[in-house]
Amino acid sequence: RLGWDDEMSTFLLGNKLYKSNGDVVHVSPKGNANEYSNMTEPRGSLEQWVKIANVYNKKGLEWGQTAVASAFTSPLMPIGSLERAALLFITGDKGVGKSTALSLAVSVFGNPNRMLINKDDTYLARLAKLGIMNNISVGFDEMTDLSPREASELAYQITQGRGKDRMGDGGKSILHNTTYWSCLPVMSANDSIIN
Repeated sequence: RLGWDDEMSTFLLGNKLYKSNGDVVHVSPKGNANEYSNMTEPRGSLEQWVKIANVYNKKGLEWGQTAVASAFTSPLMPIGSLERAALLFITGDKGVGKSTALSLAVSVFGNPNRMLINKDDTYLARLAKLGIMNNISVGFDEMTDLSPREASELAYQITQGRGKDRMGDGGKSILHNTTYWSCLPVMSANDSIIN
């Protein structure tokens, strides 16, 4: 998992483990952790990122500012909050730049092309990615075509902050899901999920 550990004493991002005491330790994640860790290694320059982000620094583009701000808010979700996960929606007409704002938000922590969850990802893959990203900003792009049932299940599951527990073979025991998260993901769609 990326982001905070359970005790909030270390924060994993890329190939660095940031300790709450200010120390930074270089790490070499292995296996699947390496794949996701690579997505969050810094690329480019902060100056260029700020220049791009300032596109939303205009009246009327507050929705884009909110999307970008959500990325900075996401790692704060587990700190003293009762509800440890929430969901932010960006809706509007096709072609207004929702996906671009979502990509910019996700780029705060890494490669938006690989970190965005898209409409073709399966339900369980979406939850698995949330669990891996943990406290890091996650974007759900182009969710317009979700059925009402899918939208409802996804919204409820995301805000629960954990995957589903299941019964074991023959109903003899509970298989506890170890996939959980505490973040503020952003979802884009042409229509409101409320509709």
